[in-house]
Amino acid sequence: MIIGTVVLLLPLVFCSAKAQGKAYNDTCSPGTDTCATGQICKVDGTTANTNRCLCDTNHHWVVNNGNGCQCDSGNHWVANSSSTGCQCSTGYTGATCKASLGTACTSTNDCDTTTIATAVCDVLAQPAVCKIQGTGDCTGRTNQCVSNATCTNNVCVCTAKYTTNTGKLCGTVLGSTCNAAADCNTTVPHSDCSGGKTCTCITGYTVNGTDCKAALGTACTSTNDCDTTTIATAVCDVLAQPAVCKIQGTGDCTGRTNQCVSNATCTNNVCVCTAKYTTNTGKLCGTVLGSTCNAAADCNTTVPHSDCSGGKTCTCITGYTVNGTDCKAVLGSTCNTAADCNTTVPHSDCSGGKTCTCITGYAVQGAVCKAGLNTTCTATTDCATVTTADAVCDLNAASKICSVGSGGDCTNAKCVSHATCTSNVCTCDTGYTTTTSKLCVESNGNMNILSLALTLTSVFAVYIL
Repeated sequence: MIIGTVVLLLPLVFCSAKAQGKAYNDTCSPGTDTCATGQICKVDGTTANTNRCLCDTNHHWVVNNGNGCQCDSGNHWVANSSSTGCQCSTGYTGATCKASLGTACTSTNDCDTTTIATAVCDVLAQPAVCKIQGTGDCTGRTNQCVSNATCTNNVCVCTAKYTTNTGKLCGTVLGSTCNAAADCNTTVPHSDCSGGKTCTCITGYTVNGTDCKAALGTACTSTNDCDTTTIATAVCDVLAQPAVCKIQGTGDCTGRTNQCVSNATCTNNVCVCTAKYTTNTGKLCGTVLGSTCNAAADCNTTVPHSDCSGGKTCTCITGYTVNGTDCKAVLGSTCNTAADCNTTVPHSDCSGGKTCTCITGYAVQGAVCKAGLNTTCTATTDCATVTTADAVCDLNAASKICSVGSGGDCTNAKCVSHATCTSNVCTCDTGYTTTTSKLCVESNGNMNILSLALTLTSVFAVYIL
């Protein structure tokens, strides 16, 4: 029984082997012998012209390491489900297995332009894949436009600052061909059409992605205008006049020693804010006064008479006021030198009691020192009206001084020019009249001038005759 079973199995084994056909490179007889899957019986191309079982290249079979045949995977062919033939791998289609939209490629030649005539290899994508070109029809394929393009009204349209290039991709305007400046600067500010008919950034600006950004020393309105690709620490120095791109406080200024922001110097290749200035949130060197703080020492170590207020801001203490980068004493505050007072309040001094007071000839009026009577002036606003309500600057006097104006109380005081103190009231002299500024001017002054002009005219006419 066992022997019989073996005998029965032998024909089955033989039939299975026969079904496989002849092995790769076996000699064969065309029309008679059957070769293994993917092979056909053909002349081997040698001088002997021997018929052998070789790969059926007409149906995309190729040699598999010299041992049989396999589908040409290098050209995107794979075995079908029954392993009896080759078919396109996933993402590829057509008689030559071209890449479908969204499938990887290295050039447009890889893409299926039979199904989608406007398919191109979008080498601007990472990784490169087949997409619909700029200006291509994207009906029903709204997400298949090339990089930097959107499907608008069923057409792939390049987005702002991009344009269709010779490869039908949407490349940056910068670097694209042009005929006039408007081809460039309408889309990208600070660009121009160069002599080589190419959109480039104008002098003082550099390419930064799709934009032309301001180089150091070039005008700006905000840091967004500056080239932070070349100089990562570039900021718009709005404290400069006019504002220009500079290296921020704490920025590296190696080889650019004169490019630090205002109120900073390049020290050991780093932009350092000078005394009484500190780096603010905009990376500029702003005054310590007004900057944020956590403790009094953050302020008064640099600026005497300042403190860290409740709002965590450096401010002048009571009795002092901001004067540039300093806190200067107001009238009545303690002081050490005259500069502590008169820098803020003209005509004041640091008195012997170390207090800011008005100098002789001046009186306190609000927070300032105003000229008293008989003190020089240039306008009535210089005169102290707190001590003398009718005080005006006598502009008619040889030496302009503060005096009592016409109609004012002149008790123990001097009246303006051409006025007399009568019954303690300044009254304009005969032939003079009061002006709105309380000065006294000649009543017939204008007539006298007119008469003189007429006389001179007559004399000149007689001389001519």
